[in-house]
Amino acid sequence: MLELNQKDRPQRIAELVHEGQKDKADAAYINHPRRVAQNTFLYLSLDEARYRVEEREIAFQAAWLHDVVEDSGFYGFPAVSFLSLTEWGIRPEVIEVVKLLTKTEKSASAPADDPYYQAIKANELARAVKIADLTDNSNKERVAKVLELGVKDKSGYYLSALDFLDLSPLEKEVFKVRIDLPTETSDEVWLSKLDPFLVGSVQRPIIKGRMTFSQLYWLSRQKQVEIDEERREE
Repeated sequence: MLELNQKDRPQRIAELVHEGQKDKADAAYINHPRRVAQNTFLYLSLDEARYRVEEREIAFQAAWLHDVVEDSGFYGFPAVSFLSLTEWGIRPEVIEVVKLLTKTEKSASAPADDPYYQAIKANELARAVKIADLTDNSNKERVAKVLELGVKDKSGYYLSALDFLDLSPLEKEVFKVRIDLPTETSDEVWLSKLDPFLVGSVQRPIIKGRMTFSQLYWLSRQKQVEIDEERREE
């Protein structure tokens, strides 16, 4: 692990921990942290003046790792602790965000009453990753598949959590696009080689085949328009 570039370690750890795991929609679990990382990038790129590039990097890496402590030790991969992440060279700032995102106790009935969500709301980077996580969990296609499999619907709880986290108008716009976008389309966008460290102005062209936030966002919007047109034709 230490031989890898530090920025590549979170993704590799997530791939190892989640290998072979399935999510509630019976899909490969690793796609969830991948989409959460993508969503995190989108949310933090809404206001380029608000977050430094370093802060985006911290949140992006934490997004990959947000489930590794909770989900390790049960499916073949040894238990991962926060100490493990330190030994693998994960930055302390990233681990701090992962700690906030890791549940250690049963959730309260209402997010507003839950110390877990209260602590996340007080930390801007953890808040962004959690919104990204809830966005993927609220994806309409995923929710439909979960219901088909007879798994309990938690959409109401997710929406309550998002309400408590107090999304801005722009965040609500991204949320709407992302929950309507089929997950396979989201994966196609990911394969466009998203790089959170090359965020620039909306006029910046694609650099080395990688996409800026503006290009990624509007590609998502374009995909959604195409989907809406297909639905109307049906």
